[in-house]
Amino acid sequence: MPYETQTLFICGHRKCGTTMFLNLFDSHPELSVFPQDATVLYAYSPKWLTDEYSDLDRRKRLEQVVCNFFAENLSKECKTSGFNQDQFSQNFQSKIESVSLTDIGAIINAMLEAYSGVEGNSNVRWRVLKETSIELMATELLEIFPNSKFIQLLRDPRDNYGALKSGVDSHYGHFGEDEHMILSSLIYRARLGMMYARANIKRFGAEQYRVVRFEDLIQDNKNILGELCNFLDINFHNNLLIPTVLGQPTRGNNFDQLDFSTISDRNIGRWKQRISEEEAAIIEFHFGSLMDEFGYTPVFDKAQQMDAASTFYKWENNQYHYRDSFAK
Repeated sequence: MPYETQTLFICGHRKCGTTMFLNLFDSHPELSVFPQDATVLYAYSPKWLTDEYSDLDRRKRLEQVVCNFFAENLSKECKTSGFNQDQFSQNFQSKIESVSLTDIGAIINAMLEAYSGVEGNSNVRWRVLKETSIELMATELLEIFPNSKFIQLLRDPRDNYGALKSGVDSHYGHFGEDEHMILSSLIYRARLGMMYARANIKRFGAEQYRVVRFEDLIQDNKNILGELCNFLDINFHNNLLIPTVLGQPTRGNNFDQLDFSTISDRNIGRWKQRISEEEAAIIEFHFGSLMDEFGYTPVFDKAQQMDAASTFYKWENNQYHYRDSFAK
C-alpha cells in the first residue's frame, strides 16, 4: 500500500558525506530525522523477504538490525538527550505485529512512525531517512511513498576513495576489506551512483530529485541549504549549519578522529595526500566523462589512466574472475 506521509530520502555512496548531511538536518523543527542508516534496506531486504525464513526469524532479525543496532549505535546520544530508546523498540515491535514482514514499505513506515512517536514533534513536515543505496531504489520507493523527495550527495571519487582508504586499518579491515577491494568496490558502486544521479534527475525532475556535490555543500553551505529548504518548502534555520545527532553535538564519523563538530573543508582535495597517483589515475580512467559531467577535473592524461587501469585489472581479474582450471 502507498504511504502518503512526506518522506525525504538522503542517499549517496559511502563516505560521500551523507551522515554529515543527515546530521545538519537533525535539529530542524520541521523535520523528523531518523538518526542512523536505514539498515533494513541492506541488512534485512532483500534476503529476509524470501520464503527461506519464517516470521519468527524475521522478527528476530528486525529486532537485531533495527532495535539493537539503534541502542548500541546511539546509546550515548540517547542518554544525553533523554530519547527513550526502549520505547522506540517497543513501538517498532508493536507496529510490525500488524504488517506483513515481507513488505519492506510497511517495515520502513513502522520504523519511522516508531521513532517519531518517541520524538513527539507535532510540527513535522518531512520524515527523513538516510541510506547509501537509496538512489538505486528510487523508483521502488516512490511507488511506496509517492509524496517523497530525494537528495543525493556526490563527491570527487578520488576524495571518496581517500576517505575509505583511511579506514582500512581501523574499520574495513575487520570485515575483510583491504585497499584493493575498496578501490574495486568504489569503481563499481560510486560510478553506479553517479550514473543513477544523472538518470534520476532526468526521470523524476528537479522538483522531486536533487543532486548536491559534497564540495558545494561544504564550501557554500548557507546558500545550498537555503536552496534545499526551498526544495522542501520549509523555513531556513541557522541550526542547519551545525551537525547534531538527537539534538546533541557530534564530531562526525571520520576515521582520522578529527573534530568535525562544525562544517569543515579540510578533506576537500585531500586525495593528493591520501592516495597514490596510480590509484587516482585508475579512478579517473573508470569514472571518465562522469567526472567531467559533475565538475571533477582529471589531472592525468589518457595514457597514464589506461596504464594504471590495466595494471589494476590484473589484480581484479585474478581476484574475482579467473578460475584456475589447471589446479588439481
